[in-house]
Amino acid sequence: MSTLAGRVVLVTGASRGIGAATAEALRVAGARVVRVARALPPGEDFLDLPADLTDAVQVEALAERVLGEVGPPDVVVSNAGGF
Repeated sequence: MSTLAGRVVLVTGASRGIGAATAEALRVAGARVVRVARALPPGEDFLDLPADLTDAVQVEALAERVLGEVGPPDVVVSNAGGF
């Protein structure tokens, strides 16, 4: 069994590229993955929470929702990029 099995992992920037690959690898390892991005493609076995992390109101709502639905994350992968 993986040390990630059952752990809550939040991945920002999870819509594509490194973030999407990281979220998938963590899911395969048994983690409960919360994917965060402005727009998310359909995916199985993820908790998807669309949010724009440049908007403080959305970040606060995201935090409340994560805590309410899965509890505090065990791991946070901060992968969101801004240009």
